[in-house]
Amino acid sequence: MKSNTTAPSSTIRNSLAFTRTILANKRTLLSYLRTGMTFLIAGAGILKFIQDGIKILIGGWSLIFIGFVFIFWGVYSYRKLEKTLEDEKI
Repeated sequence: MKSNTTAPSSTIRNSLAFTRTILANKRTLLSYLRTGMTFLIAGAGILKFIQDGIKILIGGWSLIFIGFVFIFWGVYSYRKLEKTLEDEKI
C-alpha cells in the first residue's frame, strides 16, 4: 500500500524537476542575451562617442565582438540542452 503513494509523488517530483530545468535553461539564455547586448551597446557607445585613437577603436570593436560571442554561445548552449531534454523526455 505504501508503494502506491510513493509512485505518483515520484512521478510528480520528476515532472517538476524537468520543468525547473527547462525554466533554468530559458533563464540562462536570457542572461547570455542580456550580457551580450550590454557588450554590444558598450562597444557601440565607445565607437560613437570616443573617437580618439586606434586603441579606442580596437577596444570598441573588441567589445562588439565579445557581445556577439556571448549571444551566439547562449543560443547554441540553449538549443543543445533543449535538444537533450527533448530526447530524454521521449
